[in-house]
Order: sequence, then C-alpha cells, then structure tokens
Amino acid sequence: MARDNQILNNRVYKIGQAVQSDLSGIYTLGVSGNTLIEGNVVFDIESFQEHNGWGIYFDEGSEGVTARNNLVYRTRSGGFHQHYGKNNTLTNNIFALSRFAQVQRTKDESHRSFSFMHNIVYWDASDPPLKKNWFGSGYQFDHNIYWNASGAAMEFPDPTAKPKDNYSELSLTFKQWQKRGQDVHSLITDPMFINANNSDFRFKPYAPIKRIGFNPFD
Repeated sequence: MARDNQILNNRVYKIGQAVQSDLSGIYTLGVSGNTLIEGNVVFDIESFQEHNGWGIYFDEGSEGVTARNNLVYRTRSGGFHQHYGKNNTLTNNIFALSRFAQVQRTKDESHRSFSFMHNIVYWDASDPPLKKNWFGSGYQFDHNIYWNASGAAMEFPDPTAKPKDNYSELSLTFKQWQKRGQDVHSLITDPMFINANNSDFRFKPYAPIKRIGFNPFD
C-alpha cells in the first residue's frame, strides 16, 4: 500500500517501441490513496501486441488515484486503461489519437471503478471510443467531448449485455448510451485543436470546451 504520491509534469514518450507489451507511460498498482497524476505529457506508446500499450494504466486494484490535466496521445491501445480498481478519478485530460480505441476497462465491478469527467477524447480511426468490458454500472462518464475526425460512425457499448470474451457489444448510439445514464451532459463535437495531427493541442478561438467545464492547461 502506498499513498500521497505525486507524479507531476513529466514528459514520457517512446515507451515499448513494439518490443514489449502490457505497458504504459504511467502505471499504477494497488491501493494508492490521495495519489495525483497531473501535468504530464505522454505520447508514442507502442506495444508489441495490439491491445497492450496505453498512456495511463490503472492496473490491478488501483484505488484512490486522480489523473487530471494530462495530455496523452499516439498510443497503441488507448490513452487510458483500468484493469480493475476502486474510486479513481479522471478529469480535465486530453486523450487523443490512439490507434485501437481510446478508453479501456477490463473488469466489471459492483463498486465505482472510476469517474471520467470533463475530458476530451479525440481520434481519427474507425475504432470506437470505448472498448473491452463495459458491463454493469461501476463507472460514471459525464461532461466529456468526443470527436472522431475520420467521420466514421461512433458506437458505444451496451452495459446491459454480458461481454463475449471480455469484449462488450458495441451497439448503442450516443443517445442510447446517454439513456443508460452515461455522458448525459457530454457532447459529440470538434474540440477545435489548432493542429492535432502535428501535436498542437492548443485550442482555436471559440472552442466549445467551456460547455463541458474543461479548463485549458499548459
């Protein structure tokens, strides 16, 4: 058990490089009360296996961790992944341009696994924003922005359908996902980055970020 850790203002990049798997730029494990991950820039995370390279990874039993004001982009398997844990918080982060899904969760739990609020999720691929196991109600999403720059149809998981091989059925529209109680105040809209493909995640004038309570960070 460790607590009161602070992982602040780091630049973490070129991790894995398609040689290793089950890895991330920032990794947590176990009960970690009052731990803060803030102000980090994590990018170019490349695993050997398709679904094993993340930006921020809350692994087995991670509990009491807050991740805020982080920029995570160009990962292989998602900007964020939680294996299983309890009462974690992700707020005011940018998760962008992962190759296979953007946010992942492995296990359904009866308690609150994490809350995901005031974040921006941006990608340019046909994969869905949320992938793996989203059965149950042990998580809360709201006040987020989602935008798929590829223009591909956006599907969300059905939390009432039992996953097959630990993968949830992707069959809901955004409005149907909202009717399940998730992302009720969230938006599907372009966050208006200056040039995301060139790693410039500053915002253009009149960006819609205030509508979800997102506060720009350096």
